[in-house]
Amino acid sequence: MSTDATSGVTAELNEQIGIAAGLMHSPADPAAIADAIEAVPADAWDEATLSKLRTTALDIGRLLRAAAAAAERDDADSDD
Repeated sequence: MSTDATSGVTAELNEQIGIAAGLMHSPADPAAIADAIEAVPADAWDEATLSKLRTTALDIGRLLRAAAAAAERDDADSDD
């Protein structure tokens, strides 16, 4: 993956992790966010927070898939 693409994806990932951390009132660390999510009883979620967190998780997944696809393309290009 090119440096520009990597830095762009990294910046977007950090932004999305920051959003999740803000929603969960936790440090911007994936493990801390996961712990905060796990600590919330299933019946204690408000729909707005749950919806925003779900959207953020989907965005993170999209970014990770894009990074993986770009890395595969770079590997294929370097094999040529």
